[in-house]
Amino acid sequence: MALAKVGATTITSLDDTTSTSAIVCKANLQLSIQEVGRSHNWNCLTKSVVLTAVPQDPINTNGLPAGTTPWAVNTVYAANVYVTYGNALYQALIANTSTYSFVNDLTKGYWFETDVFNSDPFGEIDCGGGGNYPSGWAYKYSLPADFILLSSLNDQYCDQAEIQYEIQGLFLYTNATQAVIKYVAYITDSTIYDSLFTSALVFMLASRIATTLRQDDTAIADKMVTFYLKALRDARVKDAGERKPRRFSPVNNSRFVASRYFSTNS
Repeated sequence: MALAKVGATTITSLDDTTSTSAIVCKANLQLSIQEVGRSHNWNCLTKSVVLTAVPQDPINTNGLPAGTTPWAVNTVYAANVYVTYGNALYQALIANTSTYSFVNDLTKGYWFETDVFNSDPFGEIDCGGGGNYPSGWAYKYSLPADFILLSSLNDQYCDQAEIQYEIQGLFLYTNATQAVIKYVAYITDSTIYDSLFTSALVFMLASRIATTLRQDDTAIADKMVTFYLKALRDARVKDAGERKPRRFSPVNNSRFVASRYFSTNS
């Protein structure tokens, strides 16, 4: 019923741009998919991908060789020029036109990493971490266009204390030299939804439009939220049994045990 009508106008298709009811219902459906998607690591919406690193602009160029720029794709570089990429400074071995992968250009021998000293009497260029960049992280990665929620980074679940990252807008920041992620994607193809996600989505959508449908107070909408929260709990219990098992690591899983591994005491 909630999907069929908004107010008194029958909806024949959610893609009907001439129907105000269809437009409103579709907008609420899209919001519901995103909200429910961000509430849980839904197995039916999970994707895996290797992220592409993008250069960051340094906070300032003090201490960097004159003319240093962040590496960029499809750019002509002369021999001996300097670029920054990730947390390091590189110099061109030969004149080249960059491809779409800095790692590929590095493998081809276009660049070599350098620890050039500057004229600053206080010492060496700081390229050892994210301190050079406004983000505070050494690497910046573009997130997929359909990204909703991060599930794991480099095979570590995001609720583990050891994983270090930050998401700012459409980018993931970390000190890891590569980023392989699993994430919840924004998917509108309902044929891949499992029953648990469908139930949660229906209750969320119903809670959004119930008051408009019934022209009453929020009693029904509140009840739909209660049903949604129950569906979400059921999904978390079920999906938890379908996740990749966590392999116990005495170093990563116990700070007390880890101190024995790294202690300098004899």
